[in-house]
Amino acid sequence: MIEKQFHRIEDFWQEASFLDWTLGNDREAARYWEQWLADNPAQATLLQEARQLLLAIHVKEHPLSNEEIQQHVCNTIQQLPVKTGRGYGWRAAAAVAGIILLAGMGWLFLRQNRPAAGQWTKAANGFAESNNTGTAPVTVTMKDGSGITLLPGARIQYNTDWGTQERRVRMEGTVQFDVKQLADNPFVVMSGDIETTVLGTVFTVESKPEYGKVRVAVQHGKVKVQQSNRQTAGMILLPNQEASYETGSGQLSKGLIAAPLAQVAVKHQEDFMFTDTPVTTVFDKLEKVYAIRILYDTAAIRSCTITANLNKEGFYDKLDLICKAIGLSYHETEGQLMINGKGCLHN
Repeated sequence: MIEKQFHRIEDFWQEASFLDWTLGNDREAARYWEQWLADNPAQATLLQEARQLLLAIHVKEHPLSNEEIQQHVCNTIQQLPVKTGRGYGWRAAAAVAGIILLAGMGWLFLRQNRPAAGQWTKAANGFAESNNTGTAPVTVTMKDGSGITLLPGARIQYNTDWGTQERRVRMEGTVQFDVKQLADNPFVVMSGDIETTVLGTVFTVESKPEYGKVRVAVQHGKVKVQQSNRQTAGMILLPNQEASYETGSGQLSKGLIAAPLAQVAVKHQEDFMFTDTPVTTVFDKLEKVYAIRILYDTAAIRSCTITANLNKEGFYDKLDLICKAIGLSYHETEGQLMINGKGCLHN
């Protein structure tokens, strides 16, 4: 039983059982933290922020171990200054930013380990370049009021005279963006072969040149993702969707993130408690809360009902239990879910 107090995001990250629960590989840990959350409702916001940031670290193909995550967090936290503010400490978020890009309601963190060959040019009229060669963060303010904070060793280049065009930033190192939203001037961050357009959202970018992959995952809101050469139209990602880019083949594909997050606040315990509820109603509620399109044959499952308490399960656990109970299955296609089956088990 954990008796320590949790006041900061990094307090959660120091607990191995919290890592196990968040990454979904320990049912006992899941039961403990679900009960802890029920006993500590005032901590719900902080805990969810810790989970969202931690989930951004986990890459399906090359996940970090608990020990690697804890070591990375500890090492980075010791190197960064604390900036108090709303939600969580800048130091804690920057710890995660050492391996991801995280954008939240117009602000984002990004680390690109190394730039693509030939992407840097000498700053000319209409462009500015900043390099942080010191040992403390340096903040640059763009003329629109957007703030760009460069950690030691970081470098940016951006246009200063955009008129009706995009605001574009090319960067390397670890950078924090505090972006002012301008409808007529999208804010574009260039990372290797991928461009991500900030639309006021929460999303993650993982750029791993050594594996030849870039992944963009949207937690809330939406982003536009496309190749830098713009030879293809790109794609819009909605909540709980992700895009994966293979640098070798140039293939950009869309899917669902590993651990979908609720987009609508669940205010009452009975929200996912069902008694003889039509399964079509249950699917519609899942679609609404998680903002994931769920397609099904209404005629085939019209008479199916569900009685279950699904308040403690994550999205895919909910879906698995529903489908198993009435003899259905599902598959993912282009960021949507298709329900398969001919009807209820008892029909």
